[in-house]
Amino acid sequence: MKLKTVKEMALTGKRTLVRCEFNVPLDDSGAITDDKRITVCMPTIQYLVNQGAKVILCAHLGRPKGKVIAGLKLDPVGVRISELLGKPVRKLDDCIGKDVRSAVEKMKNGDVVLLENLRFHEEEKKGDRAFAKELASVADVYVNEAFGASHRADASMLGVTEFLPSAAGFRLQEEFDTLTHVIADPVRPFVAIVGGAKISDKIKVIKKFLEVADHVLIGGALANNLLKAKGLAIGKSIFEAEMMDVAKELALVDTHFHIPVDVVTAKEIASGVQTVTKAAGSVQDDEYILDIGPDTIDMYGKIIAKANTIVWGGPMGYFEIEEFARGTREIARRVCASAGTSIVGGGDSLDALQRSGCAGQVSFASTGGGAMLKLLEGELLPALKPLIKE
Repeated sequence: MKLKTVKEMALTGKRTLVRCEFNVPLDDSGAITDDKRITVCMPTIQYLVNQGAKVILCAHLGRPKGKVIAGLKLDPVGVRISELLGKPVRKLDDCIGKDVRSAVEKMKNGDVVLLENLRFHEEEKKGDRAFAKELASVADVYVNEAFGASHRADASMLGVTEFLPSAAGFRLQEEFDTLTHVIADPVRPFVAIVGGAKISDKIKVIKKFLEVADHVLIGGALANNLLKAKGLAIGKSIFEAEMMDVAKELALVDTHFHIPVDVVTAKEIASGVQTVTKAAGSVQDDEYILDIGPDTIDMYGKIIAKANTIVWGGPMGYFEIEEFARGTREIARRVCASAGTSIVGGGDSLDALQRSGCAGQVSFASTGGGAMLKLLEGELLPALKPLIKE
């Protein structure tokens, strides 16, 4: 399966609407703290400029829920793109309307404009057809460079493809090719590491990994479901009661499916609390499981060290609090130290790499969390369907 790519398009003089993933973190002053989601789009943007396209960038930032929020305007993004391109980028005050049409009409070949936050219009998240049509009306062609949002059927992701010839940007193509290949033809041993909060969010990808991976390592709060399914005490730890039947089914897999053998517990989820490390199953009624323990880190580390392919999505514990961060940090370091191909995705996992001092040391850092998992499940993402070559 192949995607239609931007290199297959005639672009000179064409008004090119590019959907990017500019949902970057901002500090209290509104400054960008991590510009990776911008920098990964730059090869496509620069290519379009070099081809003489009229480049119309669009994206969302945060969750304004259809309201204009000053702190979620894309002005800082426009400034950063201008710095990276070495040329002015005009940031517009809306993403649709007569002012946008007027600005686009005045563009010259190679010019770049940035539309305002798409989610200031509630129609964007609803996938509204009329909104998509108006957004598409200022362009001749469409390029999807927002892999991280491609599992959504938003107006700018899927709706616009009904009205414009569409293709994938370079980064989206790389994400698609990398992730589909790792499932179809991994170099073995293939180790999948799955963490995070909800087993319901990741049950499909866990089952897929059980089909194709040599080892599946489980951590985070979703492991609580599996511990409970095995009849082990989890105290006050969160779990999903409605997922117990599924968890019991998974708990029967004992050949290449691994869950924590020890855990770090505390009576409160807060900084500065006393923690206790104990064997899985010996958790008291008034305790929370908040991280994997040292024996589990060691067990997982030995499996990771022998891997030739590693995919990791989701933290091993409540890593935002220092007392419960060791498991996630240690797994991050072991993944980075591996001689095999390592693929990491999801905001928490990428944040863990940063906090562990090994950002940039994995083979491939996916810009998508939910999108990565959906694609690894074998699902063709909604926004990618129109890009598939016949």
